[in-house]
Amino acid sequence: MLVAVVLSGCATAEVPDAAAVQQWMSQQQKADAGIGQMSALASAAADVAEGESADPEGVRIDLAEPSRVRSIEFSCFGTETMDAAVHLVTGSSTVGAGAQQVRCVDGPVVIDVADIGELPVSAIGANGINADGLGAWAVVVR
Repeated sequence: MLVAVVLSGCATAEVPDAAAVQQWMSQQQKADAGIGQMSALASAAADVAEGESADPEGVRIDLAEPSRVRSIEFSCFGTETMDAAVHLVTGSSTVGAGAQQVRCVDGPVVIDVADIGELPVSAIGANGINADGLGAWAVVVR
């Protein structure tokens, strides 16, 4: 008698090559910067939720002069999916412009900024978050 045992379970996320992630980040910095540009390594979801090592607001850039934002492009690398979190500072208020799951292989995703209308933006903050904190992300503000 032949008995076969099949084991199944959750696969562990494949760790991206650190050199490939750094190369991707360097390429993002060379791209057209628009109004502003930022990139960083991904934050682990648990760290953001618990307020530990990752800043839930991620990276922030302050614009030299308040400007009208037409679009925000979020892209990521080194993982299958990443949650894109973006917020805009207009005057004395902060508006969340998007918190959505992005499939990294699909290329840049345009995040809707229609909620802010014609208001001038003085700062933009963003973070890329995934379960394991793998990979990197980039944002271009136009």
